[in-house]
Amino acid sequence: MPVKTIERAPEAGCYRCGKTDIHSVCHHCSKAMCEEHSTKAFRQGGNRVHEQTVKPASAEYGGLSLSPVQAAVYHCEEHEHTVGVSVAPIVIGIIITVTGFIVAILALIPGIVILLAGGGIAGYGIVKRYRDQAAQVATPPDLPLFPHMRAVRVTEYLTGGVELTKNGYASTVTGVSGEATFSMTHSEWQQRLSKYRSKLHLPEGAPVGFNAGFALLQGKLGLVFAKGQPLVLDEENGVWFRGNVTDHDLFASGHGRPEGDWNPVARYVPQDSRKPAEIPLWIVPSLAPSSDQRTLEIDLHWTPLLDDGGPEIEMFDLIRLEVPAACGLLENTEPSNAATTQPNRDQPFRVIEWEQVPPKAEVQFKQLRKRGSRPLKIRFENQIPSDATLSGRIEATFGGTLSGVTGIGLYLPGGRFTKTQLLQSAKTKVTVDFSINLDAVRYQADRVVPDESNTDDKDKHEPLMFPVIPNHNVIIKLTDAISEDGYYVKSVVEHAPYRDDSRTSVVNHVWDIAGRFYEGIFPVDFGIHVRGEEFQGASGPYAGDTTVQVTVKGSYVTGGTADGTLKRLIEQKWVDLRAKVADVFDSAKSAYGYAGYPSPPGSALGPVIEQPAIGPSEVIEPAVVSRPSARADDPDKAELKADLMRQWKLADEAIMMGRISDDVHRAITTRIKAELRNLGEDLGE
Repeated sequence: MPVKTIERAPEAGCYRCGKTDIHSVCHHCSKAMCEEHSTKAFRQGGNRVHEQTVKPASAEYGGLSLSPVQAAVYHCEEHEHTVGVSVAPIVIGIIITVTGFIVAILALIPGIVILLAGGGIAGYGIVKRYRDQAAQVATPPDLPLFPHMRAVRVTEYLTGGVELTKNGYASTVTGVSGEATFSMTHSEWQQRLSKYRSKLHLPEGAPVGFNAGFALLQGKLGLVFAKGQPLVLDEENGVWFRGNVTDHDLFASGHGRPEGDWNPVARYVPQDSRKPAEIPLWIVPSLAPSSDQRTLEIDLHWTPLLDDGGPEIEMFDLIRLEVPAACGLLENTEPSNAATTQPNRDQPFRVIEWEQVPPKAEVQFKQLRKRGSRPLKIRFENQIPSDATLSGRIEATFGGTLSGVTGIGLYLPGGRFTKTQLLQSAKTKVTVDFSINLDAVRYQADRVVPDESNTDDKDKHEPLMFPVIPNHNVIIKLTDAISEDGYYVKSVVEHAPYRDDSRTSVVNHVWDIAGRFYEGIFPVDFGIHVRGEEFQGASGPYAGDTTVQVTVKGSYVTGGTADGTLKRLIEQKWVDLRAKVADVFDSAKSAYGYAGYPSPPGSALGPVIEQPAIGPSEVIEPAVVSRPSARADDPDKAELKADLMRQWKLADEAIMMGRISDDVHRAITTRIKAELRNLGEDLGE
């Protein structure tokens, strides 16, 4: 059978059962343990328990003025032991010995036996206590410290290059790495170190190791720690804050120095499955039309870092552009805060830089916020050479990480879990070096579809028409559908609804959707104009008609083989987008509305809603018609019944004249019958 190797994340789990709910770690070897397989680190009434009590089960950290929680220690099966926990054997032995003396007065032989037994028990207790103390001196536990964890930051770095030549566009990833930085301080170590030396009879200057606790990474991780890092745990799922007191950053070394400050770093690389296949930034240059080849436009387009989403862009930290000196001085830029340098003998090009440029992603739906575009514009004194090569660098910050780290579980030096600390900062820094030859992207002509002056478009001017009530639901469905196909929606503008003087029961709705599609680096802009009429009755909207016009615009190179290719590409995008619109609105017929139909001559279509007269140019709030009450004592009950019967009659006339289908007629009459029953009307069915 074929075997496939699947890379798993180094997620912390119990060393015995694998559960990821970690209760403690062994303070000798850092093995993770769930509550079931964790040591019972407290003693109560002679029994060992999990619950916090006033006495730890082992006295390894005794004599250091620690709280019971700080002094409690946890062990795996291999390192399970207790230190100096009780004088009970000594006390019991003394009691038995005294009893033996008393018995010996009455019966010599039994008394001697009891006396010897008591002496043996007391001696065992004394010897055990001495050995425990000697063992601590021979292999003393590290000095436990409890620094203040100020912050935990995770930063990942994605580097790569982009190159555009006549042979095409190439995007390569050159490096992916990450690091977790822990920032902590400690100001109470002097007193604890003094007690530690006194307890173990260590002279001043003797080396002392310390243990400041553990940190286990949390989340669906996808990373591998770099080798040779002494702080990284053997299981590669976290960090052990340990070291030697001598000359360590965490300890002050003289008078007047502030409290210790330590910022340990653990470095790693994301797993291959979490690495992007290409750089998520596209640099698309063009020459602005009608600018005499003096205005350069650059579109910075970004996409999600990973196929399943991932970090979202927050800021362009640096945009650096190197242009030939032949372009001359800068006349203006957009954004206008660009800094520039003058060419010289050592640097025969001009450098243009922007810092802290916001992405300005203008999208209205949350699912589209991970992709967007940021235009730049530069106008030069001279014409831009046709064979000019642009080079530079873009540095951008994305919120979130590739590896999937969400938090850090912190554990005391004894191994007890304390809290989950969320990341104060989790960022991905993307750095792209690019080189683009303008000869490969010089735009000379525009293609607009449909174009009134183009005979090839004579059959493309007719808009699409659908028997659908126009509302925000179908617009959202449309934007979702086209974004799934790779179209970037820049804006969705809803114009204020309005009524015509002649048709007060009809509300007009208009939406304009604008966006862009990229074929490689070549942008194709599109616009979708949606206009619809909503027919209203006393009980709300009951029918509608919607008209949709699709337009597409793109630039292409004149001459050569690229001429026909790019031009056909733009035309095909119009065909594809129009088909997508048709699919969405066709599927929306039953979901969002029914076919409308014109009024018979001399009659109004549907009921007339009484309201203050408004002019044809006046706008109104989006129409929301409240459903009338169906109570039997409603004074307008007769009027409502009459209105519903008029709607029924109009529907019958429409089906007989072939204006609507049987399904639409059935749906309208079913709704009318239900409302009539609510008004108490007996339909005799």
